[in-house]
Amino acid sequence: MRCSRCFYLDTREGIKSPKPYPYSLNSAVDRLLKNEFDIYRAQGKPHPLMQKHGINGIPFAHPQLEVWRHQFEGMSSYYVPAHCVVTGALDDPWFILTDNALAVADYKSTSVNEPHPIGSTYWDGFKRQLEIYAWLLARQETGYPVASTHYFVFANAKKDLPAFNATLHFDMEVIAVTVGSLAWVEEVIVAACACLRSNTIPPLEEKCDLCRYQIQVAKLAKEKSPTA
Repeated sequence: MRCSRCFYLDTREGIKSPKPYPYSLNSAVDRLLKNEFDIYRAQGKPHPLMQKHGINGIPFAHPQLEVWRHQFEGMSSYYVPAHCVVTGALDDPWFILTDNALAVADYKSTSVNEPHPIGSTYWDGFKRQLEIYAWLLARQETGYPVASTHYFVFANAKKDLPAFNATLHFDMEVIAVTVGSLAWVEEVIVAACACLRSNTIPPLEEKCDLCRYQIQVAKLAKEKSPTA
């Protein structure tokens, strides 16, 4: 979705783009939220955040839950039209009692002034991620349909407190997202797999930060290189 060239180089050729500093604090929040929701999963009860936001559901228990969550395993599905396996590691499935259906819950943590990420530069990517998880969840053997509404559990660390005191305090919010047709997911999967099977590297893309960097460096190198 961002850049077919970088995707091709990363996934087919193993040439990775430079990575940002690891989001260790975000990962810690994710792990702690999973632990917390697991307490209520074991009890068959709704998490207080679900009750606060009027969600008539409970964390869903499934024998494959830890596999679905595992970064290097995840939920997987062989998509026949593209002849490829698609995987994704979700944070949490919820069972919505009202609909007798499953929903995806995705944890997000940050520290921003906005009350939630809707409208941010990251929102479209967040929503795509949620929809791909919903698509994958619908293809698992659960015995339940997948709901049309899914959720972000959004943890926003406060910055306006008088002192740190070795403790972060978060405002917690659950954001409901209504998902329509997921046909776009299958279209992108077909295009992505066709890209990977090509023996031609996709061209540089101006909209991609990394490609734009390469274009500018190549242009400067040509201008500054000594002539023969």
